[in-house]
Amino acid sequence: MLDDTAKLKELCSKVLELDSKIRYVGIINSYGKTITGKIKKGVKPLFKSEDAMNEFFITAIREMLRKTFENSLGKHILTLTIHENVNSIVFSIDKNIVYITFEKDSTFEEMFNVAKKTKELFR
Repeated sequence: MLDDTAKLKELCSKVLELDSKIRYVGIINSYGKTITGKIKKGVKPLFKSEDAMNEFFITAIREMLRKTFENSLGKHILTLTIHENVNSIVFSIDKNIVYITFEKDSTFEEMFNVAKKTKELFR
């Protein structure tokens, strides 16, 4: 199912509805290429197109590197990044990477709950 772009796009829409503080939901592959994504209506993107491509490439590399430590650290659950203007969580589902951004006032609990619910949607 995770290879079907139309289903992934539908799932991104469902994730976007999980919390009002979600700004963007995207699915990228292991090379950082965007498979699909959905931005919340009325939200101004913070990235220019080229910047988004670079961010997703770096994210994919970091996810790949984290997998090399799973034997000693255990399975990677998610990565939380906090910036001045936005927060983001990243985690892998199968061979794809889920990238979700939130308003800067989002709490860890809110973001973690979205991650858990997202993983359930992708089952």
